[in-house]
Amino acid sequence: MTTDEKEDAQQAEALFLGVDLSTQQLKAVVLNEKNQVVYRDAVNFSRDLPKYGQQHGTVYWKEGGEDIILKQLKPESSLHEGLQKMAEITGSRAHLRFSGPQIKKIVDENPNVWRNTQGTISSYMSSRYGIPSECIILPFLGDNPASLAGLNLSNGDIGVSLGTSDTVFFATHVYKPSIDAHIFLHFSGKNGEYMPLVCFKNGSLTRERIRQKVGCSWQEWNNTIAQTKPGNSGKIGFFFDTDEIAPRISRGDYLYDENDARKEEFTKEELARAVFESQCMKMRLYAEKMGCAIGKGRLILTGGASTNSSLQQMLADAFSMPVYTIDSPDSAALGGAMRAKYAYSKPKESYSDHFGNPNLQLAVSPNAQNHQEYSKHMTRYEKLLGQLAECKE
Repeated sequence: MTTDEKEDAQQAEALFLGVDLSTQQLKAVVLNEKNQVVYRDAVNFSRDLPKYGQQHGTVYWKEGGEDIILKQLKPESSLHEGLQKMAEITGSRAHLRFSGPQIKKIVDENPNVWRNTQGTISSYMSSRYGIPSECIILPFLGDNPASLAGLNLSNGDIGVSLGTSDTVFFATHVYKPSIDAHIFLHFSGKNGEYMPLVCFKNGSLTRERIRQKVGCSWQEWNNTIAQTKPGNSGKIGFFFDTDEIAPRISRGDYLYDENDARKEEFTKEELARAVFESQCMKMRLYAEKMGCAIGKGRLILTGGASTNSSLQQMLADAFSMPVYTIDSPDSAALGGAMRAKYAYSKPKESYSDHFGNPNLQLAVSPNAQNHQEYSKHMTRYEKLLGQLAECKE
């Protein structure tokens, strides 16, 4: 980098880069000092790097581990006081793909490497790509806590991502671990602030399957649902294309009449309403389980299904909260850039006030009568869901 180039870089507007490294792609978002996105890009691994591969799970056994450890385990005993105890300690039950032990190994055996993962940028990156040597590297987050930062949810707000999997997350001061969900530290790093999150495996693909079974287009879907009343006259359905993880239930469709008796089928109109209402009620059930007080704040939707007006209204009514939508396809990378901007600028106002929510759009407001109807069925819904989960166990 020449002297002139260094002077130009120093005089240029400060920029803030956020990156999101997932199993499918690497996304980048750049913010300027006015909190405006000035650049975004992505490297899709299947498209751009098709000859490479990576393994998501990271499980390592030491030599002799099978004989020393596995053969000594008693199958009738629970590990570490069971799943709930693991969730209380770590925020999640044990998962194959979680890499915490490997990270701890680096911290313990290579502390210098760990300490150098943040600070100013490396001399190689500076000389190779012309990045100013004083560029600060901040601690990274997982994609979900980074999305919380990117969406800038305030206390009382709930984020709902409606995609292949449906995800519910929010900020709270309450620590209520669940074996079906996760609790992360809040991206602010403050003691006593958390981000609960629950992921439902059967989302958009299940909605699409039921739409095809009903035999209508998405344009006709809302009219089909409108043929039945909120609450579906007491009829409840559970729909799982694959084994569900929250809670753990075997794949299948489970239909119940108003007296909790199993049914073989619903009418097309009842079926259309049942799949949406069931998903909305499950999101509410788990949000409340994790300590969220519904009826306060905003419900902020993202993902492909967030534009469906019937789903918007049902969520608003189930939670008794206004629904907002936001066009944010790269909220995790955006959250990284926003955190970098906030740390660098050190503003006096809070993170939430500093960024605001200029891109939020009010979609629908809750209907109090419909909310009462859904609340009336919540106890039944939880009981039936629990019975299915017990069958899986």
